[in-house]
Amino acid sequence: MGLSQVYAAVNQSGGAVRIESAIGGGTVVRLFLRSTEPVSGVMDERPDQEQSHPIAATILAVDDDSDVRSFLSESLAVLCYRAVVIEDGASALAALDRIKPDAMIVPCRE
Repeated sequence: MGLSQVYAAVNQSGGAVRIESAIGGGTVVRLFLRSTEPVSGVMDERPDQEQSHPIAATILAVDDDSDVRSFLSESLAVLCYRAVVIEDGASALAALDRIKPDAMIVPCRE
């Protein structure tokens, strides 16, 4: 997504975007999203783990960087989302045949 698309999506959902930039120091983009209550009655499909919180939604996240995938997986889990994290576009397309995510996080390469 381009920055204007990110801004519009976050703004439309009641959130905010803050951008800080410094010469030689890089740029930090912070997204502030409204908190929501998890959907009641929807549980994660991992029988080997004890679940104490319902899962709000399934998010398909795609990135070729293993550190980014780890960050996305851990962040979404903390927020009670079921994360399906995939390393490339071809695998993501194949996954769409098996699952129907509520949302997707994909990189934008310009």
